[in-house]
Amino acid sequence: MVQKNIFDSQQDRLNDNYVQASFSYWNSLLTINGLILTFFSADIFLSVKDQGLLTSLLVFLCVISIVLILLNHRSIRNFYFDNASLTIEKISSLTPVEKESIMEKDLQQFRNRKNRDSALEILMFSEAVILFLMVVSK
Repeated sequence: MVQKNIFDSQQDRLNDNYVQASFSYWNSLLTINGLILTFFSADIFLSVKDQGLLTSLLVFLCVISIVLILLNHRSIRNFYFDNASLTIEKISSLTPVEKESIMEKDLQQFRNRKNRDSALEILMFSEAVILFLMVVSK
């Protein structure tokens, strides 16, 4: 019984570290995208340059990135909200099929978050390339 408690506490600690790391990662991406979005949105309206297409594309990619980040935040929030309502008594009264269904749903949410993270990294790389092209073309 003691081993299980040690394992559970380690698993809880790892889960907490995962959530904190995810939030830090998403917050930094959100900040970067917010800064790019703000600067280049203002740039579209304040200047008439030949880079209107690149600037518009950059703003569009930032908006997509921000939406994906917010979906990841919402997914984590919903995961904890849903699991917080499962008390020990409720879990013990669930059938194996219901438990499996909950685990499958959690696993699918985790896969969705990973896919969105991959998409965010591709979008951030694309934004960096566009910024580079804009700087080089000046």
